[in-house]
Amino acid sequence: MIDRNTIVFDFDGTIVAVNSFQTFYRRFLEQRPLRALASLAIGCVLWPWLLLPPTREFALTLGLWSTSLGINAERWRQSIEAFAADLSATQVYPQSLHHIRHHLSQGQRVLIVTGSATDLVTAVCHQLGLEEVEVIGSHINTRWGGQWLLKRCLGESKVLRLVDEHNIREFHRLYTDSIMDLPLMRRAETTVLINSTLREQCRVEQALSDRVLEAHWLLDDRT
Repeated sequence: MIDRNTIVFDFDGTIVAVNSFQTFYRRFLEQRPLRALASLAIGCVLWPWLLLPPTREFALTLGLWSTSLGINAERWRQSIEAFAADLSATQVYPQSLHHIRHHLSQGQRVLIVTGSATDLVTAVCHQLGLEEVEVIGSHINTRWGGQWLLKRCLGESKVLRLVDEHNIREFHRLYTDSIMDLPLMRRAETTVLINSTLREQCRVEQALSDRVLEAHWLLDDRT
C-alpha cells in the first residue's frame, strides 16, 4: 500500500550540488597536511581492495579510520558542523529547498535517504531550518580512536533501511539525480529525476514501466 503522505529526497546532486561527504573529507585532509600525506600512502596500499566490491567497504572504512586516528568525537562533530554551515550557504539548490518546504507546509512527511553521512546531512538540515526532515544515511562513529564507517546507505540498502527503520515500503514521491536509486524509484509512485541526461531518462523509463517519471532540471544557481 502506497503511503501518499511520504516524500523522499536524495541529497548529493539533488539538494546540494556536490558529493557532500567526499568534499568534507577532502577539506578535512587539506587542513591537516600530514594526514593528507598519510592518506596517499594508505590509499596506495588499499587500492586493490577498493577495486573489488566484496572488500570495497572495508577498505573505505580502514582508510577513514586511519586518517582520522586521534580525532575524538567532539572534534569530529565540530568539523562536521563547520563544513555543514559552509555547504548550506553555498551549495544548496534553491529549487529543492522550495520543494522540501512546500511538502512540509502541506503536512507531508519528508525524509532524506542518502549515501552521505547522517550527521553531516542532519547538520545541514539544522542550518536550513529543516529540523522536521528525517535523515537516513551512512553511519560513521568514533571507534578505536578514529572514525569508523558502520553502515552504508546506497542502492538497495536505502530501500531496506526505509522498511526496517520506518516501515515504509512504498511512498508517494521521490526526488533524485542518481540512476543508482532505481530500487527506490520502484517503490515511489512518482519519481522526479534531477539533472538527468536523455539516455538516463530512457533507461529509467524502461525500468519504471508502471510508475510515473517526471524529468526536472535544476539550474546551477545555488544559494
